[in-house]
Amino acid sequence: MIEPSQGSGPGSIPGRCMPALSGSAKGLGGFSILQRPRRYILLSSSLRMSVKKNMEKRVTPQQRIAVERMWRLFELAQNEWSIQPQRSRRYIKLIRGFSTRFRVAIPTEIKNSFCKTCENIWEEGVNVKRRIKGNTLNSNCLICNTLTRRKIGDK
Repeated sequence: MIEPSQGSGPGSIPGRCMPALSGSAKGLGGFSILQRPRRYILLSSSLRMSVKKNMEKRVTPQQRIAVERMWRLFELAQNEWSIQPQRSRRYIKLIRGFSTRFRVAIPTEIKNSFCKTCENIWEEGVNVKRRIKGNTLNSNCLICNTLTRRKIGDK
């Protein structure tokens, strides 16, 4: 038998008729997934969205320090590239490690100046060949022969 909801809990909406409980639906709090009130689902999804927005806005002091260290390591990697390329690659690995450990994006200027495969710093005419094709910048690493494409202009 179907009766209007009289309660004031999260599953009750005034004026909405609730289905009678069946034997298999009792394990799910009295409702099957398809029979749950829409209000409950909407509240949970909006709550998730607000939490996600707040997470994007927060920047911790550790993340700020990580970005500063990324810039310092990038300067060291550029200075060491012609003298000791192995050490320069190590600095790039550390930059990528900071990015994953502290959940910070690598700054675009740093990200676009090294190869993701062999982790060598790109120097025009020495180990990278760049071509512009329409809205795309094609960077071809001459060490590992990896092609990287990036959009330029309108996003």
